[in-house]
Amino acid sequence: MAYGYQAFISYSHAADGKLAPALQSALQGFACPWYRRRAIRVFRDEASLSASPALWHSIASALDQSAYFILLASPGAAASPWVQREVAYWLEHRSADSILIACTEGTVAWDDRARDFDWQRSTAIPPNLKGAFAEEPRYIDLRWATDDMRLTLKHPQFLDAVADIAAPLHGKAKDEMVGEGIRQQRRNARWAWAAASTLVVLTIAATAAAGIALQQRSEARSQRAAAVRNADRAVAAEAVAVSRQLAAQSGANLGGSPDVALLQAVEARNVVQTNEADHSIFAAINQFAIPGAVIAGSRSLGTVAFSPDGKFLALSGPGSNALDIRDGVTGASIRELEAPGPVSQVAFSPSGKVMASVGFDDSVVFWDVATWVRAGDAVGGGGSGAGGRIAFSADGSLLASAGPSGTLRLWDAATHALVRELPVPGATSVRDMAFSPDGRSLAVATRSIVIWDLATFRPVATAGGEGGSRDELYRVQYSPDGRWLAATGPTGFTYLWSTSRLSSEPSQLGSLAQGVPVVAFSRDSSLLATASDDGTIVLWDPTRPFDPGKTVAGTTQRVASLAFSPVAAVLAAGGYSGNLTLWDINVPSPTQTVATANEGATSIAVSPRGASVIATGLKPAVAAWNPDAASTELTVIDSQADEANAAAFSTDGKILATASGAGAITLRDGATLQVVAEFSRGDGTFASQLAFSADGRLLAAVNTDGIVMLWTMDAQHRGTPLNDVSNKLWTIAAAPEGQSMATIDGSAGVQIWDLQRRTRTGALTAPGGARATSLAFRDGSTLAVGYGDGSVVLWDVGTASPITEPLRTGTDSIGALAFQPGTGRLAVSASRPTESGLGVDTVTLWDVETRFVIGTLRTGVAMITGLAFTADGRSLFASSARGEVLRWSTSAEDWQATACGLLRRNFTQHEWRLFRGDVPYRNTCPGLPAGE
Repeated sequence: MAYGYQAFISYSHAADGKLAPALQSALQGFACPWYRRRAIRVFRDEASLSASPALWHSIASALDQSAYFILLASPGAAASPWVQREVAYWLEHRSADSILIACTEGTVAWDDRARDFDWQRSTAIPPNLKGAFAEEPRYIDLRWATDDMRLTLKHPQFLDAVADIAAPLHGKAKDEMVGEGIRQQRRNARWAWAAASTLVVLTIAATAAAGIALQQRSEARSQRAAAVRNADRAVAAEAVAVSRQLAAQSGANLGGSPDVALLQAVEARNVVQTNEADHSIFAAINQFAIPGAVIAGSRSLGTVAFSPDGKFLALSGPGSNALDIRDGVTGASIRELEAPGPVSQVAFSPSGKVMASVGFDDSVVFWDVATWVRAGDAVGGGGSGAGGRIAFSADGSLLASAGPSGTLRLWDAATHALVRELPVPGATSVRDMAFSPDGRSLAVATRSIVIWDLATFRPVATAGGEGGSRDELYRVQYSPDGRWLAATGPTGFTYLWSTSRLSSEPSQLGSLAQGVPVVAFSRDSSLLATASDDGTIVLWDPTRPFDPGKTVAGTTQRVASLAFSPVAAVLAAGGYSGNLTLWDINVPSPTQTVATANEGATSIAVSPRGASVIATGLKPAVAAWNPDAASTELTVIDSQADEANAAAFSTDGKILATASGAGAITLRDGATLQVVAEFSRGDGTFASQLAFSADGRLLAAVNTDGIVMLWTMDAQHRGTPLNDVSNKLWTIAAAPEGQSMATIDGSAGVQIWDLQRRTRTGALTAPGGARATSLAFRDGSTLAVGYGDGSVVLWDVGTASPITEPLRTGTDSIGALAFQPGTGRLAVSASRPTESGLGVDTVTLWDVETRFVIGTLRTGVAMITGLAFTADGRSLFASSARGEVLRWSTSAEDWQATACGLLRRNFTQHEWRLFRGDVPYRNTCPGLPAGE
């Protein structure tokens, strides 16, 4: 059937009045030749309807003429009678298979068991879509598209989303659509080049005739120069378009072909440097840091388990009776087993000869691994249906499973006979269990962790709950060497105990997201992997739990289970979307290195000369790190003081100032770090923040009574107050040029001061009354202010007026700011509190001129206390309240070198023709062979 429209856009005018027309225009113009008005027709009520009294009749007619129904899902759309009426009409006359969903606000959540949307959590879906889909529909996330700068095909994220939606409308694959888009860009650019070339020819002809008159010659020269400029502009515009298209293609390929995505990102920057190219190469090296083989599946994966020899990988999914047995190295399917009921978990015996599965009713089935045949009937059962758990003892003789009403069952793994049923004190249900590797103990998760002595079958210890964790504990696991016990709860934290000190407070690994994290230890116990609800997998060193873990990648799916291969450096992740991902954990992360500074890093300072990074905090008070050294350990330079609160280098790097908890300010040689002077206010207060004036003649110190002292940097070190107690100040930032200083007062307002005259020159009125939280100068006149509502505003301090509209990070609170030298890019740390407390901070790198996000760095820690770039802008350092010092490469040139270091090949000839067309082949990464 021929349709008048390829798509009908249904949306809430109040929620998506800007996004809907932008999407319509983008879909109609995507991959469109220059000589055509549009590639396809897309219906949108305001653009496609004339004034008509029969409005619904016109809309129904448009629905009948449309091939696809695009729903811009939002709470406003879900509540809109018009959207609901359009959805109902479509379902009555057409199939739900032709509905495309793009979420612009709110939440879209799927319930695998109900095979429908989770209507308790889904706030963006109209209620009359209940039961419309047999399987979870794929939807495009457009919640980030909140301003005009992002609603353009020049923005790679928007281009990628439009390609996702346009692909089914054109009946093509997404990568084919992106390729067609770039080919059309090139064709259009060639027409521009042809026009410019024609102008050049005409200009040359005019020049040949210029001998007729001097005036004509002058005019011809002017025309020729203009033609050359136009030709140059056309060439430059084509290069920018090609770079942006390659960047968009890189983003589209990240999930399935990370090596191709990495090559496209590098080639995008080879063509010309753009924000989009820098963004794509940053995203690609972080995704490629631990490359994964993604094996798509059709069922949710609830359990992933390796056999002890690593030969087999068993997969099970909630709501399914199937057990999928795969090759433990390649992930290839070997065979499928049928359990008597839906499978909750699967486990191999230590010998690898037996596999056990448990159902949601706690019934247990034993399988002979040699034949993959059931070894007898199911045992147990009678559970609540919430999901059974099982565990083999270290010698394989026992299998533990949950029983009804808070009991624990122990089975003989050989005879399948019930050995013992144990009531767990105070428990209404058993959520998980784990045997210790020495076979002496069994850890049982109820609300806390109860440790049972297997010799006496009595509980002998408790961990968590009132014994060391405020969280309820749902999952538990011993490390293979028996040194560690890990447990997780619904607030997103992972708790880690030393098994020799179970009564002590556990180490708390950062809250990644709401929901119960999934955990797994590596075979040698050197790594603990955690996975959160947002698909983030982090590797932790159990011996250094306060160091932030290494983020291996985002999996784009909610992770249900993790398992390390016992024979290879491979981590398997099973997700609710059905994908099995195998990660090579030996490939190092290219963007982040970590050092442990002290018990709490209160500030970070980087020498302008690049010689040292200084962290202040507790025990030791002051520590230094050579950023160019291979070691990540810090050197203690002040072991006498119990606490230091702040550090700052002078702008020339010759002096380092630190402030101790005892009230003293210490000046050190910026190169040798030797003490050269010490002074104090002498009234029992101490400085919490320090800043040098641009000329280095004054040192400003914020004291605990709200008074800012200005200390002269001569031999006398005279101190005078800048303010009085009627105007307490708590945060300061000095401009790197001129005499300006900014402060945040007790009402969270921003004041501007002239340090030379020591007077206040103005105040900045926050938009909407937001509370200022952080400050950073770009130069002598431009100040960035972070606010508690998640916004950042650039101000002209001379006129006390905002330069741009606020940058928005969402609902996060801004923690620290720092400008990257030489680029004008701004690093912004932000945290989003969760129900359980502070969430993990992120650090985002913005291009403030274009409002473009270059990349977001996952820190793995809460409460970033300071940010500082090196003078060359190639590295960014951060300090955290727990004592970590983090370092990231922030140079796009370094990212490009890192990318080529991760690759093993260049493009194949076919790939080059597909992505670069008629451009002669060249090596994207010098020194690497051409792909085959």
